[in-house]
Amino acid sequence: MRCAFVEQEAARRLGRRRDLVDDAAQEAWIRVARGPRRCPDAASLDAWLRRVVRSAAIDLLRSELARRAREERVATGRPEAVAFLEDFELLEEIRHGVARIGGVSDDERAALELRARMDATLAQLGRLLGLGAAAVDSRLRRAAERARAHAHATARPDVAPHAPAIPQRTRQ
Repeated sequence: MRCAFVEQEAARRLGRRRDLVDDAAQEAWIRVARGPRRCPDAASLDAWLRRVVRSAAIDLLRSELARRAREERVATGRPEAVAFLEDFELLEEIRHGVARIGGVSDDERAALELRARMDATLAQLGRLLGLGAAAVDSRLRRAAERARAHAHATARPDVAPHAPAIPQRTRQ
């Protein structure tokens, strides 16, 4: 009975922020568990619970606002974060371009995608994939050969006979 009361009170306090209702209710119950009070009657218990929920909701909203402000401050203060946000469309284009390549296994597709996204060296890719640099190099070469062969085998006369190009990141 009191669980529904706490959730309703949290929803009332948070207004439009329905996504935070469960968090506020949970925080309120944690505060109740950490500092229980004896209340002489149901009315005083309800009043105390309202104060606990109100305090939890306010603290949650403040922390949410502070988190957003902190993230914005970090994103605008770091050029690489801004560059990443600007490159999001390019990254999605790379991902979709790699997904369109036919005749390539999932492991090879992942290696191609990492190579295109990260612009990493073979040694760096090897560490990420748990392989040596030579193994990564041969895997990438085999994937490119298979993709070309598949593109030639499935090529129509009105389409260029090569695998879809993976956009390359421009250096500044």
